[in-house]
Amino acid sequence: GLIRYIIRNILEYFNNKCNTYLAYLTNGQMMIHFNEELDEALTINGKITHYISLSGGEKRKVNLAVMLSLQSLLSFTEKEQSNLIFFDEVAENLDEDGLEGLYILLQELKKDKTVFLITHNKNFKTLLDNADRITIIKKKGVSTLR
Repeated sequence: GLIRYIIRNILEYFNNKCNTYLAYLTNGQMMIHFNEELDEALTINGKITHYISLSGGEKRKVNLAVMLSLQSLLSFTEKEQSNLIFFDEVAENLDEDGLEGLYILLQELKKDKTVFLITHNKNFKTLLDNADRITIIKKKGVSTLR
């Protein structure tokens, strides 16, 4: 029917976007492919694996790649493209390689968008030393900006 026709027509774009983002986040080690029923086939270093067996950080990478790909698809439906993107604690559960991949991906996203990022991850903050910052300090129920 109509839904299958639409999915068939966007699937190649969606799969390509997912794998582009995953390449940044996993240094090309992980790939995902969705079929017309939207079942995923996930590989790590060419070996088929199941989403449920992934670590928390690996799941975060896949989820982020899929979310960004869906956002990219949705942007086709808007007359005006948003140039803002917000991330809240996107660095949680990521190892050092994942943080570096995320940093590179964010640099790529910054070419088209203004990126706002909330993080408490000290290792990730170190990578972001050259970024503009707004620091919010909460003390005794009162938040102040620095």
